[in-house]
Amino acid sequence: EWQPVIWDVDLSHGHNWTWGKGYFDDALVPTNGLTETQSQDHALYSLVYESAEMREMFTRRLRTLMDEILQPPGTTGGFIETRLREIAAAIDPAPAVSNWTDGDLDAAKWGFDPNFIPNRPREEVERVISSYLVPRRNFLFNTGPGRPLFFRPRLTPNAGNSTPIPDHPQVSLPGLVLIDSVEANPQRVNAAMNQSHEFIVLRNPGNQAVDISGWRLAGAVDHVFAGGTVIPTGAGTAAVDYRGALHVAKDARAFRARPTGPRGGQRRFVQGGYSGQLSARGETVELRDHRDLLVHSFTYEAAPTPAQRFLRVSEIQYHPADPRAADTFALPGVTDNDFEYLELVNTGGEELDLTGSVFTAGLTYTFPQQTLAPGARLILAKNLAAFALRYPSVTTTVLGPYEGQLDNAGERLEITDPSGEVVLDFEYKDGWYPATDGSGRSLVLRDLQTPPDRFSSSTSWGISLDAMGSPGTADSILAQSYRGWDNFHFTSAERDDPAISDPAADPDQDGRPNWMEYALGRNPRVVDQDGMYYHPVISAGQTHAGVRYHRPAHALDLNYVLLAGDQPGSAAMAPVETAVDFVVPTQPGIEQSVLRELSPAAGPRRFLRLRVTLSP
Repeated sequence: EWQPVIWDVDLSHGHNWTWGKGYFDDALVPTNGLTETQSQDHALYSLVYESAEMREMFTRRLRTLMDEILQPPGTTGGFIETRLREIAAAIDPAPAVSNWTDGDLDAAKWGFDPNFIPNRPREEVERVISSYLVPRRNFLFNTGPGRPLFFRPRLTPNAGNSTPIPDHPQVSLPGLVLIDSVEANPQRVNAAMNQSHEFIVLRNPGNQAVDISGWRLAGAVDHVFAGGTVIPTGAGTAAVDYRGALHVAKDARAFRARPTGPRGGQRRFVQGGYSGQLSARGETVELRDHRDLLVHSFTYEAAPTPAQRFLRVSEIQYHPADPRAADTFALPGVTDNDFEYLELVNTGGEELDLTGSVFTAGLTYTFPQQTLAPGARLILAKNLAAFALRYPSVTTTVLGPYEGQLDNAGERLEITDPSGEVVLDFEYKDGWYPATDGSGRSLVLRDLQTPPDRFSSSTSWGISLDAMGSPGTADSILAQSYRGWDNFHFTSAERDDPAISDPAADPDQDGRPNWMEYALGRNPRVVDQDGMYYHPVISAGQTHAGVRYHRPAHALDLNYVLLAGDQPGSAAMAPVETAVDFVVPTQPGIEQSVLRELSPAAGPRRFLRLRVTLSP
């Protein structure tokens, strides 16, 4: 978390301080030691550099930068010289390109200091490359006699307090660094803690320091390690001051302030600030190197909080119907948004304490002291007076108001419990079921046992059967419409492609368009082998002609009319009064029905046709 001020290392590229010049002379020195650029009696630097693990970390990082930026001896078109030449070409082109450049203008204006070589920028770049970069590579990469060592001059440079640059580049391999452990639910350890106290421990199991600059944590959380992050060797235990371990905290300051260990003041190596959160539901954390190689992964067991296990949002009235005249009369100025509400339910067998739980996305609301009995429902309303006006018969608990409003186009909603654990984090969309977008019908969760990670799926939701939603009551029956049915048969991309999902399209090429597949309880991906059947019905001893067919249950946008006649052909048939018989569920959302003539059959034969229309 510390680094030198840039001013303190401005002579690091081969120049030394010269008292007579007041700054530096023109000499390039490629053999300066690893700490040569700092004042030899600088107390802070001396204190830091006398740490054995610091020297180990420094030289490991230095070797990485040598390999990636300086590059080894023999390099002729390396990163640094290429960049130097690019800059020089921009400000001091070759004479063949321009005879009067910025370099010429500068020399003409200021002349040359007699203590320095009168080089233009382009010429000076070549001198730096040949007189500094080439010999500096030879010096730093040398592993034989005279190799550079890291030590402080005030210490005796011996094997005990000097550290060489590693002989070889670091090679990433699976297991080079391990994810040793995680603390996903700090409140289990101490009730005074919350999710800001969570952390992940990385451990270096090898005998050399490991540079993890640019590596990242992925999966449950997201974090990129800053340049200079190196894990030294060591067992990672208290006996060795936790050397060999790195504590990656969600919030480094909060980690150090933890009421129980691990915490600050224990000589632990800490970094922090990752995004995301370790869920008590159990997740997988991945460690990947700067080239995306999976170095290690760690899956921890689930230990969800009661709210995570049992609290669910079961209904969303995100775009209510417009106010009626009576509503405006009773509440002047009321708008459709005032009738918004969310329904929550306790799906468990024990009472849930919601006190201090918070909606942290989509809307803002902190629950007051409130419990929810097993199986009980609770309404969170935007406007308590408006809700009571539209739903006077609701007897369940109603809380509110909340700040903000539910987006009519859909948005993300998040609830966290008092410990900071995410209870639900999901997104709803108006395009899933357009019938819920302003008509008064609400989005309803199909199954209260839906896993939280499925809440953002369109197929987990449905349309309320009640025209104004059903706050405070269970929804065992849902309405249907074509735009909604298509969620179960087409991908999101296919729903956006009219050639596949338009009501008139026929993706299975069986001659029956999508809307008719929907109307007859069929699958638009499967070629139909059968259809409707003539079905004689005996009622009160008389025979009635009818048609047996499948249909979506409680469809809002379909109308079925029976045409009948004694002769075939459309001209000979006309709509007749009908009755519905034998409504039998055959699969979820599909029922078999018989639509028959109300009057008994009068002749020896009868021709029937079923007319189906789809409302827009």
